[in-house]
Amino acid sequence: MKLILQVVLTTFLILIISNPLLMADTNDFCANKWPNDYKMREDCQKQQIEAQNELFSIAEKEGLVKNGSLSAGSIGSGKEKIIHRCMSKWIMNQFKTYNYKMIVYCIKNQ
Repeated sequence: MKLILQVVLTTFLILIISNPLLMADTNDFCANKWPNDYKMREDCQKQQIEAQNELFSIAEKEGLVKNGSLSAGSIGSGKEKIIHRCMSKWIMNQFKTYNYKMIVYCIKNQ
């Protein structure tokens, strides 16, 4: 029973590591969204980078950033739960990244 509870709690955690690989995946997301418009693709990438920085800033204020990583769970503080819910909603599995712009919008509108 204790092992099952530990597994369940572990599955409710999301971890983002700030590294260039995430940005590469964001490039794929923007290229897919704007396949024939390089200006819009560039704007998309810029917005994603700005939103990722804003997300980390919000998380840092909540004490959710440690060693360059953001960790938000569904069982933490109110703001942590909001961050977790928004990240879960806006994960882009096919690109192995998040829609950071929508995550920040989601957090701000809670």
